[in-house]
Amino acid sequence: MDESQNSADRDNVIRGSHADPATISSLIADLASQAALVRTNARQSLVTMGGPAVAPLIEALADPKRQVRWEAAKALSQIADPAAAPALVRALRDRGFGVRWLAAEGLIALGSKGLVPLLRALIEHSDSVWLRQGAHRKRCRRAVCYPKS
Repeated sequence: MDESQNSADRDNVIRGSHADPATISSLIADLASQAALVRTNARQSLVTMGGPAVAPLIEALADPKRQVRWEAAKALSQIADPAAAPALVRALRDRGFGVRWLAAEGLIALGSKGLVPLLRALIEHSDSVWLRQGAHRKRCRRAVCYPKS
């Protein structure tokens, strides 16, 4: 049985029952797969789970592999759980541009619920160019900063 079949089997389990820690751990591990389809299916399954997947996804934001951090940031931005706000703010300082971009997307999805952690980080880490750029992206998502031509 290949990786994509294992992922499809887990998707069926997720749809039929509550997410258990073993399933979540397996899906988090799949975020490191070399197969894009496996990573995508795992991320989508974690997003479907919502709240139970948030804490493991926050941990995955610290993974040494950029691809895992990217997938975790993407999933957290889609789940839009306020509990992820501090981790998404930390991810604005990630060395990977894509991770930083998705962290900003996640904060945008949180709206005002992401502001306090973001403002606190800007005060504490005002020297971080990446953090300031991410904060600017969050603020300038509106047409005021990017007017239509």
